[in-house]
Amino acid sequence: IIIIIIMASLLRGKSGAGQQQQHGRQPSEQEAMHLRIKAQFDQAIVRQLLEQATDECFKTCCEPNGHSSSALSGGEKECLTRCLDKFVSAHGSVYQSFVSNVQEIERKRDKQMQQKQ
Repeated sequence: IIIIIIMASLLRGKSGAGQQQQHGRQPSEQEAMHLRIKAQFDQAIVRQLLEQATDECFKTCCEPNGHSSSALSGGEKECLTRCLDKFVSAHGSVYQSFVSNVQEIERKRDKQMQQKQ
C-alpha cells in the first residue's frame, strides 16, 4: 500500500492535480471530467507499475530459491523489500527526469513563441 501511495504521489506531483484550489474556483464540468479521466489514467499506471514490480521482484527474490513452501522466508521478504524500494526509486527518478525534460522543452518553446511576437 505504501508503494502505491508513493507511486501515485510521484505521478501527481507534477501533473497539475488540485488545480481548482490553485485558481480559487470550482472546475467546469469539462475540467472535472478531465480530472476524473486523469485520475483513472494515473491509477492504471500505478496498477501497471505495481504488477511489473511484483513480477520482477518475485522472479528475482523467490523463483531462484525454488519457493518450496507457501510462506515467504525472512530472506525472501528482505529481498522483496529491497527490490520494491529500488523499483520505486528508479521509476521515480526516471519520471522526475522526464518531467524536467518536458518542462525545459516547454520553456524553450514558450521563449521562441515570445520572440516571434
